[in-house]
Amino acid sequence: VAMVPPDAAVSATNTLGAHLSARRRILSFPLTRGVEWIAIDTTRPSYLDDAVAPGEFEAALSSLERSGAFAFVRAEDGVRLYRRR
Repeated sequence: VAMVPPDAAVSATNTLGAHLSARRRILSFPLTRGVEWIAIDTTRPSYLDDAVAPGEFEAALSSLERSGAFAFVRAEDGVRLYRRR
């Protein structure tokens, strides 16, 4: 998440939100309107917890990757980073 500029609008899963919350604008993934970056922790999906709604997180991630609106930047330790094209 250190790659995300401090003034950039970002969407993130809840587990990463605390690390990015000093920004002026932060949304919860899968909301992406108006953001430049997306940070997703795939090891701890927080979008409709799998115990409550199995598959919802995977569907949101798959939709993001198919959309072409964001370019994959980097993955490390289960965290995936995307930047708007």
